[in-house]
Amino acid sequence: MRVLALDLGLEATGVAFPDGTTDQRISYPLTGYARHFYFRQAVAFTVAHWEPDLVVVEGLAMAAHKATLSAELAGVVKAELAGKRMWFAVVPPASVKMWATGNGSADKDSMI
Repeated sequence: MRVLALDLGLEATGVAFPDGTTDQRISYPLTGYARHFYFRQAVAFTVAHWEPDLVVVEGLAMAAHKATLSAELAGVVKAELAGKRMWFAVVPPASVKMWATGNGSADKDSMI
């Protein structure tokens, strides 16, 4: 199974590719809805290039600063995936951290 994973972020989105490599590839200096449009296109391109069977999206930390903007971005990305009839799963941040490091509250350095 080919899995593509996305850690959505307002400044940059981390991507784990089906071949096991990672990158903070999707980034752009635009703000607001222009940024959302760009991210939607970048996700569409990435999905088309890698042709994953499943896209895993890290869920939102709703207590985080700018939670509304993050939720809007996540909605745009999920709508794009649904429109492409891509299977996707949303995984809570603590679960991703536990899987990656064994610690559900790991910091960003540990995750990298």
